[in-house]
Amino acid sequence: MGRSLMKGRTVDYSDVQGLLRFGYGKMTEASYALLRVKNATAARRWLGNAKVTSAVRMDSPPTSALQIAFTADGLKALEVAPEAIAGFSAEFLTGMTEESRTRRLGDVDRNAEGRTELLSVHLVVPRPMGWFYHDTFAHPVHHLHPKIPCYHVYRAQTHLDRRLGSAAVVSKFGIAWLLDTTRRCKLYDWDRHRWLRFDGTPTTEPIAAVRQGDCRRLEHGAALRTST
Repeated sequence: MGRSLMKGRTVDYSDVQGLLRFGYGKMTEASYALLRVKNATAARRWLGNAKVTSAVRMDSPPTSALQIAFTADGLKALEVAPEAIAGFSAEFLTGMTEESRTRRLGDVDRNAEGRTELLSVHLVVPRPMGWFYHDTFAHPVHHLHPKIPCYHVYRAQTHLDRRLGSAAVVSKFGIAWLLDTTRRCKLYDWDRHRWLRFDGTPTTEPIAAVRQGDCRRLEHGAALRTST
Protein backbone atom coordinates (compact mmCIF):
# COMPACT_ATOMS: atom_id res chain seq x y z
CA MET A 1 0.00 0.00 0.00
CA GLY A 2 1.39 3.35 -0.95
CA ARG A 3 2.20 6.03 1.60
CA SER A 4 1.69 9.73 1.26
CA LEU A 5 4.96 11.60 1.13
CA MET A 6 5.76 14.04 3.88
CA LYS A 7 5.51 17.59 2.67
CA GLY A 8 7.94 20.12 4.08
CA ARG A 9 6.82 23.56 5.02
CA THR A 10 8.31 26.65 3.43
CA VAL A 11 10.13 28.69 6.08
CA ASP A 12 9.43 32.41 6.08
CA TYR A 13 13.00 33.58 6.69
CA SER A 14 11.85 37.18 6.99
CA ASP A 15 10.17 36.12 10.25
CA VAL A 16 13.27 34.33 11.62
CA GLN A 17 16.27 35.99 13.25
CA GLY A 18 19.46 35.60 11.24
CA LEU A 19 21.46 34.10 14.11
CA LEU A 20 19.44 30.89 13.87
CA ARG A 21 20.32 30.35 10.22
CA PHE A 22 23.79 31.83 9.84
CA GLY A 23 25.39 31.84 13.29
CA TYR A 24 27.39 34.98 12.40
CA GLY A 25 30.70 33.25 13.08
CA LYS A 26 32.67 36.05 11.43
CA MET A 27 31.30 38.66 13.82
CA THR A 28 33.90 38.60 16.58
CA GLU A 29 32.45 41.23 18.92
CA ALA A 30 29.09 41.69 20.60
CA SER A 31 27.30 44.22 22.74
CA TYR A 32 24.41 43.30 25.05
CA ALA A 33 21.66 45.55 26.35
CA LEU A 34 19.55 44.04 29.14
CA LEU A 35 16.18 45.79 29.20
CA ARG A 36 13.16 45.68 31.48
CA VAL A 37 9.66 46.31 30.12
CA LYS A 38 7.92 49.06 32.08
CA ASN A 39 5.41 50.16 29.47
CA ALA A 40 4.01 47.34 27.33
CA THR A 41 2.55 49.64 24.69
CA ALA A 42 5.78 51.59 24.23
CA ALA A 43 7.85 48.38 24.22
CA ARG A 44 5.68 46.79 21.53
CA ARG A 45 5.93 49.95 19.45
CA TRP A 46 9.72 49.89 19.76
CA LEU A 47 9.83 46.23 18.77
CA GLY A 48 7.67 46.92 15.75
CA ASN A 49 10.20 49.51 14.52
CA ALA A 50 13.41 47.70 15.52
CA LYS A 51 15.64 46.82 12.56
CA VAL A 52 16.10 43.17 13.52
CA THR A 53 18.41 41.31 11.13
CA SER A 54 16.38 38.51 9.58
CA ALA A 55 17.44 35.14 8.17
CA VAL A 56 16.83 36.25 4.58
CA ARG A 57 19.99 35.57 2.57
CA MET A 58 21.73 38.72 1.33
CA ASP A 59 24.08 39.25 -1.60
CA SER A 60 26.88 39.88 0.92
CA PRO A 61 26.85 39.03 4.66
CA PRO A 62 26.02 41.91 7.01
CA THR A 63 28.85 43.45 9.02
CA SER A 64 26.58 43.89 12.04
CA ALA A 65 23.30 42.41 13.22
CA LEU A 66 20.58 43.20 15.74
CA GLN A 67 19.03 40.18 17.47
CA ILE A 68 16.47 40.20 20.29
CA ALA A 69 15.65 37.59 22.93
CA PHE A 70 13.03 37.47 25.67
CA THR A 71 12.55 35.81 29.01
CA ALA A 72 9.19 34.37 30.03
CA ASP A 73 8.72 37.30 32.41
CA GLY A 74 9.51 39.67 29.55
CA LEU A 75 6.80 38.14 27.40
CA LYS A 76 4.34 38.50 30.27
CA ALA A 77 5.34 42.15 30.68
CA LEU A 78 4.68 42.64 26.96
CA GLU A 79 1.17 41.26 27.65
CA VAL A 80 1.58 38.28 25.33
CA ALA A 81 -1.41 35.94 25.61
CA PRO A 82 -0.92 33.43 28.47
CA GLU A 83 -1.86 30.49 26.24
CA ALA A 84 0.93 31.46 23.82
CA ILE A 85 3.50 31.67 26.64
CA ALA A 86 2.33 28.32 28.02
CA GLY A 87 3.42 26.68 24.75
CA PHE A 88 7.12 27.22 25.57
CA SER A 89 9.27 24.59 27.29
CA ALA A 90 9.38 24.24 31.06
CA GLU A 91 13.07 25.24 31.00
CA PHE A 92 12.22 28.54 29.34
CA LEU A 93 9.29 29.24 31.63
CA THR A 94 11.26 28.65 34.85
CA GLY A 95 14.22 30.68 33.60
CA MET A 96 17.97 30.60 34.20
CA THR A 97 17.70 31.84 37.79
CA GLU A 98 15.70 28.83 38.99
CA GLU A 99 17.68 27.46 41.94
CA SER A 100 18.34 23.91 40.79
CA ARG A 101 19.28 25.06 37.28
CA THR A 102 21.82 27.63 38.46
CA ARG A 103 23.28 24.97 40.73
CA ARG A 104 23.63 22.41 37.92
CA LEU A 105 25.19 24.97 35.59
CA GLY A 106 27.54 26.25 38.26
CA ASP A 107 26.24 29.79 37.75
CA VAL A 108 25.85 30.57 41.44
CA ASP A 109 27.62 32.99 43.72
CA ARG A 110 30.37 31.13 45.54
CA ASN A 111 32.03 33.91 47.52
CA ALA A 112 32.55 35.69 44.21
CA GLU A 113 29.98 38.46 44.64
CA GLY A 114 28.29 37.42 41.41
CA ARG A 115 31.47 37.52 39.31
CA THR A 116 30.84 34.76 36.79
CA GLU A 117 34.51 34.47 35.76
CA LEU A 118 35.25 33.09 39.26
CA LEU A 119 32.63 30.36 39.21
CA SER A 120 34.53 27.49 37.63
CA VAL A 121 38.02 26.05 37.27
CA HIS A 122 40.62 26.58 34.59
CA LEU A 123 42.11 23.11 34.24
CA VAL A 124 45.51 23.55 32.60
CA VAL A 125 46.14 20.58 30.29
CA PRO A 126 48.90 19.81 27.72
CA ARG A 127 48.21 21.83 24.56
CA PRO A 128 47.58 18.79 22.31
CA MET A 129 44.92 17.66 24.78
CA GLY A 130 43.42 21.15 24.77
CA TRP A 131 43.30 21.21 20.96
CA PHE A 132 41.63 17.79 20.90
CA TYR A 133 38.91 18.87 23.35
CA HIS A 134 38.51 22.33 21.78
CA ASP A 135 39.88 23.92 24.99
CA THR A 136 36.73 23.14 26.96
CA PHE A 137 38.89 22.96 30.09
CA ALA A 138 39.51 26.72 29.82
CA HIS A 139 36.03 27.23 31.20
CA PRO A 140 35.82 30.34 33.45
CA VAL A 141 36.11 32.71 30.50
CA HIS A 142 33.12 30.93 28.93
CA HIS A 143 31.03 31.94 31.95
CA LEU A 144 32.24 35.50 31.52
CA HIS A 145 31.44 35.65 27.80
CA PRO A 146 29.71 32.53 26.35
CA LYS A 147 30.03 33.74 22.75
CA ILE A 148 33.84 33.48 22.67
CA PRO A 149 34.46 30.80 20.00
CA CYS A 150 36.41 27.67 20.91
CA TYR A 151 39.40 28.69 18.79
CA HIS A 152 39.86 31.85 20.90
CA VAL A 153 39.01 30.40 24.33
CA TYR A 154 42.54 29.40 25.37
CA ARG A 155 44.03 32.78 24.57
CA ALA A 156 41.11 34.56 26.27
CA GLN A 157 41.40 32.35 29.37
CA THR A 158 45.15 32.94 29.62
CA HIS A 159 44.52 36.68 29.49
CA LEU A 160 41.77 36.38 32.11
CA ASP A 161 44.04 34.40 34.46
CA ARG A 162 46.62 37.18 34.26
CA ARG A 163 44.00 39.82 34.99
CA LEU A 164 42.52 37.92 37.96
CA GLY A 165 45.87 37.05 39.51
CA SER A 166 45.49 35.14 42.77
CA ALA A 167 41.66 35.23 42.45
CA ALA A 168 41.77 32.87 39.45
CA VAL A 169 40.84 29.24 40.19
CA VAL A 170 43.47 27.26 38.28
CA SER A 171 44.49 23.60 38.55
CA LYS A 172 47.15 21.74 36.60
CA PHE A 173 46.17 18.40 35.11
CA GLY A 174 48.23 15.40 36.12
CA ILE A 175 47.83 11.73 37.00
CA ALA A 176 48.11 12.44 40.74
CA TRP A 177 45.53 15.24 40.45
CA LEU A 178 43.16 13.00 38.46
CA LEU A 179 43.40 10.09 40.89
CA ASP A 180 42.99 12.33 43.92
CA THR A 181 39.98 14.17 42.44
CA THR A 182 38.15 11.03 41.30
CA ARG A 183 38.87 9.40 44.67
CA ARG A 184 37.36 12.24 46.70
CA CYS A 185 34.85 13.97 44.42
CA LYS A 186 32.10 11.41 43.95
CA LEU A 187 28.98 12.93 45.52
CA TYR A 188 28.39 16.49 46.66
CA ASP A 189 26.52 17.35 49.86
CA TRP A 190 24.71 20.61 49.05
CA ASP A 191 23.42 20.99 52.61
CA ARG A 192 26.86 20.90 54.25
CA HIS A 193 28.87 21.86 51.18
CA ARG A 194 31.40 19.07 51.18
CA TRP A 195 32.41 16.13 48.99
CA LEU A 196 31.42 12.55 49.85
CA ARG A 197 32.26 9.01 48.83
CA PHE A 198 29.44 6.89 47.41
CA ASP A 199 28.85 5.41 50.86
CA GLY A 200 28.30 8.91 52.31
CA THR A 201 31.69 9.24 54.01
CA PRO A 202 32.90 12.89 53.82
CA THR A 203 36.20 13.41 51.99
CA THR A 204 36.51 17.15 52.68
CA GLU A 205 35.60 19.48 55.51
CA PRO A 206 32.37 21.53 55.17
CA ILE A 207 32.98 24.91 53.62
CA ALA A 208 31.92 26.67 56.80
CA ALA A 209 34.85 25.01 58.58
CA VAL A 210 37.58 26.26 56.26
CA ARG A 211 38.98 29.66 55.50
CA GLN A 212 36.78 31.96 53.44
CA GLY A 213 39.34 32.09 50.65
CA ASP A 214 39.22 28.31 50.12
CA CYS A 215 35.47 28.02 49.46
CA ARG A 216 35.52 28.34 45.69
CA ARG A 217 38.22 25.74 45.31
CA LEU A 218 36.50 23.28 47.63
CA GLU A 219 33.14 23.39 45.89
CA HIS A 220 34.65 22.98 42.46
CA GLY A 221 36.88 20.09 43.48
CA ALA A 222 39.82 21.82 41.85
CA ALA A 223 42.19 22.29 44.75
CA LEU A 224 40.92 20.04 47.51
CA ARG A 225 43.85 20.56 49.82
CA THR A 226 41.79 21.69 52.80
CA SER A 227 43.23 23.68 55.65
CA THR A 228 43.05 22.48 59.24
